[in-house]
Amino acid sequence: MKKGNCVLATAILTLSLAACADSSKEQNVADLTRMCNESTNMGQEICDCVANKATTELSSQGFDFVLANMKKEESKAKEIAKTLEVSEAAAAGMFMFKAPGQCAKELSKKK
Repeated sequence: MKKGNCVLATAILTLSLAACADSSKEQNVADLTRMCNESTNMGQEICDCVANKATTELSSQGFDFVLANMKKEESKAKEIAKTLEVSEAAAAGMFMFKAPGQCAKELSKKK
């Protein structure tokens, strides 16, 4: 394969992987929003905010841990917990305690 073709192939592969990561992230946000709506009485706007906030405030493992707990997937949550750094575990543990209130406050300021 010529050098130019290798560069092009690498660029296409990189873009494809990035697109998969974005769609996976979008799916995780949608899943967290859905689980928040199904298991709490916070409402759609707060659940949307919480899910989006989780992507910026938690590591990917922390996000997965919160999602597994929301889905009540105890064995998956335990497996993820084993891989978390102490700071990730603390952030994930406090997230669902703090994020809904932060979102409610943010949303009330917009209205």
